[in-house]
Amino acid sequence: MLLMECELIALRMRSPPLGFRFMFPNKLRTTSSRSLFVSIRSNSLSCAALSVVESNPTNDSGLSNTQNSLTLVHEGSRRIPRNELSRNWTNSVSLNEKVERNVRSIRLVNLDSKESLRRYSGMLRNCTSKGCLNEGRAIHGQVIKSGIDLDSHLWVSLVNAYAKSGSPVCARRVLDVMPERDVVSWTALIQGFVAEGGGSEGVRLFCEMKRDGVRPNEFTLATGLKACAICMNLSFGKQVHAEAIKVGCFSDLFVGSVLVDLYAKCGEMELADKVFFCMPEQNDVSWNALLNGYAQVGGGKDVLRLFCRMRESEMKLSKFTLSTVLKGLCHLREFERRPSCAFCGNQNWVIAKKPLSYFNSMRYAGVPPNEFSFSSLVSVASDLGDLQYGESIHACICKYGFENDTSVNNALITMYMKNGSPQAGSRVFEAMRDHDLVSWNSLLSGCHGYEICDLGPRIFSQVLLEDFMPNMYTYISVLRSCSSLLDLGFGKQVHAHVIKNSLDGNDFVGTALVDMYAKSRCLEDADIVFNRLINRDLFTWTVIITGYAQTDQAEKAIKCLSLMQKEGIKPNEFTLASCLSGCSRIAAMETGKQLHSMAIKGGHVDIFVSSALVDMYAKCACLEDAEAIFEGLVLRDTVSWNTMICGYSQHGQGQKALETFWTMLDKGTMPDEVTFLGVLSACNHMGLVEEAKKQFNALSENFGITPTVEHYACMVDILGRAGKFDEVKCFIENRKLAPHALIWETVLGACKMHGNLEFGEKAAEKLFELKPEIDSNYILLSNIFAAKGRWDDVRKVRELMSTRGVKKEPGCSWVEINGQVHMFVSQDGSHPKIREIYLKLEELGQKLSSVGYVPKTEHVLHNINDREKREHLNHHSERLALAFALISTNHVKTIRIFKNLRICEDCHDVMKFLSNITNQEIVVRDIKRFHHFKSGTCSCQDYCNHVPRVTIQGKETSIMKSQVSFNPWYGSNHVPRVTVQGKETSIMKRQGQVPPVIQKLECLKNAAAAVVLDSFDANSFTEPRFAPSC
Repeated sequence: MLLMECELIALRMRSPPLGFRFMFPNKLRTTSSRSLFVSIRSNSLSCAALSVVESNPTNDSGLSNTQNSLTLVHEGSRRIPRNELSRNWTNSVSLNEKVERNVRSIRLVNLDSKESLRRYSGMLRNCTSKGCLNEGRAIHGQVIKSGIDLDSHLWVSLVNAYAKSGSPVCARRVLDVMPERDVVSWTALIQGFVAEGGGSEGVRLFCEMKRDGVRPNEFTLATGLKACAICMNLSFGKQVHAEAIKVGCFSDLFVGSVLVDLYAKCGEMELADKVFFCMPEQNDVSWNALLNGYAQVGGGKDVLRLFCRMRESEMKLSKFTLSTVLKGLCHLREFERRPSCAFCGNQNWVIAKKPLSYFNSMRYAGVPPNEFSFSSLVSVASDLGDLQYGESIHACICKYGFENDTSVNNALITMYMKNGSPQAGSRVFEAMRDHDLVSWNSLLSGCHGYEICDLGPRIFSQVLLEDFMPNMYTYISVLRSCSSLLDLGFGKQVHAHVIKNSLDGNDFVGTALVDMYAKSRCLEDADIVFNRLINRDLFTWTVIITGYAQTDQAEKAIKCLSLMQKEGIKPNEFTLASCLSGCSRIAAMETGKQLHSMAIKGGHVDIFVSSALVDMYAKCACLEDAEAIFEGLVLRDTVSWNTMICGYSQHGQGQKALETFWTMLDKGTMPDEVTFLGVLSACNHMGLVEEAKKQFNALSENFGITPTVEHYACMVDILGRAGKFDEVKCFIENRKLAPHALIWETVLGACKMHGNLEFGEKAAEKLFELKPEIDSNYILLSNIFAAKGRWDDVRKVRELMSTRGVKKEPGCSWVEINGQVHMFVSQDGSHPKIREIYLKLEELGQKLSSVGYVPKTEHVLHNINDREKREHLNHHSERLALAFALISTNHVKTIRIFKNLRICEDCHDVMKFLSNITNQEIVVRDIKRFHHFKSGTCSCQDYCNHVPRVTIQGKETSIMKSQVSFNPWYGSNHVPRVTVQGKETSIMKRQGQVPPVIQKLECLKNAAAAVVLDSFDANSFTEPRFAPSC
């Protein structure tokens, strides 16, 4: 019915001017939720107000004053709840009758054209002053129906009425059809968009006005600067500043005040200060703008200094001054006593040590607090992160009766959301009678934490359903939620809304978009958004650099760092830490050293950078350098301790890792989830099954940490490597770990090591269901079948891979020589020096044969002859990298090789031999750990590739440390113990009691020999015969 009524209105218009016909289209779109003229917020009321134009103009009514005729009209800036629409519709009927009589009265008296225009303009001014959008539309409809020719004054009145009544879009349409657009009409339109928070649109309109040849006046310049302040467009603000100087408006009080506000909001306090003190005169607005700027940047002393100066100038304080000064002073931990400072009248105020006591002093002096004072105090509680302080202010707010004030409630919502109490923030929001956009933004502001980040998209959707226009802060908050959720799909929808609302050029929104795309690993989209940003600050650069670093694109991260410095932006500790993290991932040690030098020169060697340096050197196989940096740390947090513990574990120094863990506890640093991952990894490397069980239980029992799937996988790996498959099965069943692919990947690796075909097939079946796209699962099962000689099953597994489109990741190794990375793949023939590399391998092969090396062709899991297997082993990627390093370097101390897969057992043995033959230290970092080869030994003690076994009296026994209990608390006097055949026995070199077999096993460092000391007579022992697999 309402749409039909609007159509009748449009059809009954009689010959309106051509430019006005767009306002009432002949056919309204019934499928659209928003028409050109009728707002979606008050569709029914708009139609009711417009119904006056279809009434019979012959009905007589006296001329009456329209000043109070529209007391019930809903203002455009306020949203009507749906449950009030029916009541408002009834009220609007009588309202429309009044409006109809008022606008019809002009036609009843025989007025000339000029008088009619004057009266229409006066009526529009009245409805503009009250913000009555519906009355303005009704008057506009009557103007159209009258067919009167508009003068410039009435045109401007229409633009002004729509702009200031919350409908700048309609104001823009009126401006588009104006025959002559002057500076007043442009200024009114820009003011309308600025009032609605459309800073970017205001800037765009200012530019369009300049292109239209209209010269701005002081009001236009002030409005344009306010638009720049809203969208934080400092660059364009400086251009408007220059324009103000050019046209001679710089000395204008309003222009100067807005300039101070712009520079203060953008953090350019030096410029704000210069503009302020260059102004011929200052008013309370300019003083408050400068005070607020210093308060925002935490300049409490500057706020106090400026306030005292303000009092000396005898400037009358406004209601905003006190709240601004409170906000600034709260950043100071202790205030001086300044009896000369007075906030009001002649009262002397003593600035207390805490803001709350200062606030109480104000109350005791008889100065009642207002909503601005409370808003500022709540904002301080938000900044301090003090929830209890905020709750006490909330109680005071209720006591003084401000619990229904919108601005105070908005500040409370923000405080609760940012201080980790979203439930309390939601309760405040729900108790509010009316919500504005700031209320929704406050609710969104705390929804980027990982516990409640899923609320962000839902709140944003509700904002749109409630017909609010999102602004910059709305988009930033919801994009942060998308970043936390890694919800790329919803993030792209938000990006579309940003473009639609012309905020894609906003630097802050753009930075949030870059962060969302980078964390979602869409670096191409992040790069596109980044390159479109005009003003890229340090934070924006750090976001894109971190994105590249976290996706193993360290080269691009370093390139961005170089470009950032060329633009004159110096990196901070977070930028350097991100770059170092990228170097750690690809083991770019030379680049990492350059960043280390840069950090020292720039004075950025804080705990963040130091922890990143420890991690970088540890992952680049420079454990000594990592230790040196760690020992030099004055303050060590949990992250730095974790970095060192995990570094030791990765380098095979499990005992040092455990000792570092106990030292960490001695120093009073609480461990976290990552700490125990490093500890369990150390136990795994050393084969300390019982110790690992103790630490795993302590994880939850002693430290209250909930184990993650990674912790469970560590325990499964420890038990699996020890061959305790029955315990593994019970552990998985009791902990209900069957749905986790990581658990079955660990089981499959243990089955490959021990040749457990049955359990390995079960694990592979689970993995094919959970993660059918992972190639390593097929490869491991194929290798288990190949080791058993079941080549038909190997072929079936490979056919399954092919059917599912899974391709094996090729094994590759790389080595850095003279700052350049050289990469090799197995059987590679593409390197420019491949001929010299093959010749070097032949030379090394002869030396290996001379020292008794025999290739372990059983590890070549291909159905080929022995000669082909030996050739295949000889051209593995890590050997090619080693040969290239040997022909390219001049007796370097250490050769560092990096590999994307695990090193095979045969290459492991070759590296040990060659480290002794060439007298070179060789470090290989594979996907699991570091291997330090030196003088014929490896730091992993051969634990990583196979299980040493020994035959004693015809019985084959595993030499494992699986039952050894080790605790660094006991120091060097601790006696290792081993449990054999259910009996715990000490393993000590006691004179006359230790059999020869123990001394023979001394070559296996840190291993406890699984020998029964009491089950056999010492004289019955014979020389051990090692199985070929050892």
